[in-house]
This record gives sequence, structure tokens and C-alpha cells, in this order.
Amino acid sequence: MNTQNYLKELKKHLTGLDNDKTKNIIKEIESYIEESSATYEILVEKFGMPEELAEGYLEDLPLNQFSAKKNYSKTKKILISTFAIIIIIAIIIASILYQFTKDPFDYSKYTASTIDEKIESPWINLDNIDKIDIQESRIGIYWSKEDKLQISCKQDQFTEQNSTLYIKQAKCILKIPKQNISIKTFQSKIVLVAPTEEFNFNAEQSNIEIAEQDNSYRYSITKKQSDIKNIKSKENGILIKGTLYQSKLDLYEY
Repeated sequence: MNTQNYLKELKKHLTGLDNDKTKNIIKEIESYIEESSATYEILVEKFGMPEELAEGYLEDLPLNQFSAKKNYSKTKKILISTFAIIIIIAIIIASILYQFTKDPFDYSKYTASTIDEKIESPWINLDNIDKIDIQESRIGIYWSKEDKLQISCKQDQFTEQNSTLYIKQAKCILKIPKQNISIKTFQSKIVLVAPTEEFNFNAEQSNIEIAEQDNSYRYSITKKQSDIKNIKSKENGILIKGTLYQSKLDLYEY
């Protein structure tokens, strides 16, 4: 230990004093060190440990002033500790949410014919579906050469009625046949993999991602309180019409 350590500790324990008084005390000790060539041991022998010397100065403060500054110091430490705990909790929650929302695999690496190797649940064929209503779900959509819509979900959380397929709180893969189809989403994440046919979507509080692959698309998007990122429309591309409300449309990234 050296004299600089002593001064550093002393200053730390003088936090109850105002800055000017603290500076004057430190200067007095520094002057003594210079005049007497004192070592750390000599300082301890003459003045006591840094915290003991500091207590002597702090005792001269009015009781209410000392208590207020002491309480402020404690409050500051509590606030810093609380803030650190909040940050740690936020990081943990963000990590959990990321794992929960992360795609089970990279949708863009597969097609309607190769996606079967990633599917454990059976495919169900549905006839005469031209509308899809999706709520609070995560859906990957492929375009196939079949004449029927096919769906595979971890659970049977879908119904069909009057040519409309309803999906709620589910994780599914869809294969859409070659036809013009309308998709409506609410609070969902939808990944559209290389659409080969014109379609229309209406998204509310949803995240729509498109894996364009080597295809070209012409986008006709109406948006309100929504973001469109990295989307570039090409004049002769496949038409994709969309309405966004509090939603995001972006290129798919795994």
C-alpha cells in the first residue's frame, strides 16, 4: 500500500462532505506527505486508517446534514442495485422471448416439395379454400403445384367454413395451390416463401416476411402506422397486394 492508496480511500470515505472541504482535507494530507516524506504506515500511525480519519471530519457535520447525505448515499446505492437487477431481468426476458419467437428452422432453405422432411405432423388436404384467416399464430407458407390446399400443424388448431380457413394460436405450415388467395392476419408472424401466384393480404399488428428467392414481385401496399423495409417492387413481377395496420413487411431473414 502507498500514500496514493491512503488518499484514495480517504476521499472515498469523505463522501458526506461538500467538494471544497474534501479537496482542502486531501490537500492538507498531501502537504504533510510532501514535507515529511511520510509512507502509508506513517500516515496510519499518525492519523489512523482512512475511514477513521474521515469519521473525525464527518463528526463535525450537523447531525441532520450528515444523516441526509448518508441517506442519499444509501439511496443512490439502492437505486443503482435496483437498476442493475431490472437490466438483468430484462436481458433474461428478452432471451426467453427470442427462443420462443425464433423460427424452428430456416424456411427459405426449403420448397413445397422439400419441406416434408421438416414436418412431423401429418398433412391435411382442404378443398375450395380461397381465404385464410390467421390469429395469434406463426405460419410458414409455400406455393405448391397441387390443386388442394395442404396444412400441417402441431395441433388441430384450425377450422374451415364457407371456403375460409381459420387458424388460431397455432404453429403451422401451409402449401397453397396455384390460385389467387386472400390472407388475413392478426398478431401473427407469417413467412411467405417464394410465392408463385398473385395474392392479397391484410395484416394487423403482424410481422410479414417474404423470402423472394429468385422471383420478382410487384408490390402494391397500403400502410398505416406500419413499416416496410428492404422491399423493392419490380414492374413485371408477380403482384402482391397488401394492407398493413401497425404491422411490418420485410424480407425474410433467419
